[in-house]
Amino acid sequence: MFEYTPLQAHDAIRVIRLRGAPSHDAPVECSIVETSLSSCEPYDAISYAWEGQSPDRAIQCSGQDLLVTRNCDAILRYFRPNSITIVRTLWIDAVCIDQSTEAIKERSHQVQIMGQVFSAANSVCVWLGDGRDGYGIPTELIWFSDLVKAACENQTQQQHERIRELVQHTPTTSKYTLFPQVGPRLCCLSEEVLTCALIMQC
Repeated sequence: MFEYTPLQAHDAIRVIRLRGAPSHDAPVECSIVETSLSSCEPYDAISYAWEGQSPDRAIQCSGQDLLVTRNCDAILRYFRPNSITIVRTLWIDAVCIDQSTEAIKERSHQVQIMGQVFSAANSVCVWLGDGRDGYGIPTELIWFSDLVKAACENQTQQQHERIRELVQHTPTTSKYTLFPQVGPRLCCLSEEVLTCALIMQC
């Protein structure tokens, strides 16, 4: 199984170099690279919901197995290039942050700087699910569009109340509810990701 090397610098993060594949069903292969927020190569950040899933899918990370959730596995398959000669650099929390119980201190710090990680990215890709089951993705797109619009406008007290209202009324009719565990992380994203490109995948 893959073993993480502890991060050293205060602004250190990990990114993955995701190898392309010509087939959606081909094994997911990547390598993990330690870098820093101040001197990182260009990368795209992935925002998605864990949906309470447990890591039970194996991907190949630097030649060793690493267990990830079903959502994470699906995301990596969708966002990887379709050619084995191309590599895409990504940041995704389930892989770039050590999830082991021995890394609680490091993981806590990484969560604290997630706003910086997203704002430093070339783009933020919001995963809403693959839509294969026909659930209500459009409802979530409308909801998220309203949230981004409110966050983009001048931050008056009225707009802060609008953002809180949208957060409290996250759509729940869809299997792929965007950010089901809302709260601080979503508020952070609504303010931070607007400095870069935002891509929605569904």
